[in-house]
Amino acid sequence: MSKAPKAIKPKERDTIIQALSAGVVPRIGLPHIQVGRAAEIGALLRDIDRIADGGAAVRFVIGDYGAGKTFFANLILVDGIGDRQSP
Repeated sequence: MSKAPKAIKPKERDTIIQALSAGVVPRIGLPHIQVGRAAEIGALLRDIDRIADGGAAVRFVIGDYGAGKTFFANLILVDGIGDRQSP
């Protein structure tokens, strides 16, 4: 059974549309527009957990201009680090 999609708040929706219209990566709402990167995201989140436990990891994100490298890096930043920060 799949989860019901989360509703997009109007502020997130407007920010996403404005950023994409300008050709830049949105500051918020990235999980709403990412598709097909579950394996890559999972691998990097495991790396973040490994590093948090005192281990080490290195990854290189490569691709042509416009392939989504910055988007992907920002998605990992939001999902990976945002969820793991101490209060």
